[in-house]
Amino acid sequence: IYELEAPERLTGRTLKELDLRNRYGVNVLAIKRGESVIVNPKAGEEIRKGDVILVLGNEEKLQKIGS
Repeated sequence: IYELEAPERLTGRTLKELDLRNRYGVNVLAIKRGESVIVNPKAGEEIRKGDVILVLGNEEKLQKIGS
């Protein structure tokens, strides 16, 4: 399980649009947004600037998301 600050290119898009599971083989477990945590976010949840995404996956694939 890793924490990843949402890269700019992901912001403004929903989890469904990003399709991180199929593109990178990672699962989004939660989104930290300020003082809130959205556990098991729905596909329609939009990633916002400053969000921290908790994902399950291997480090190599996570590096591809961040780049």
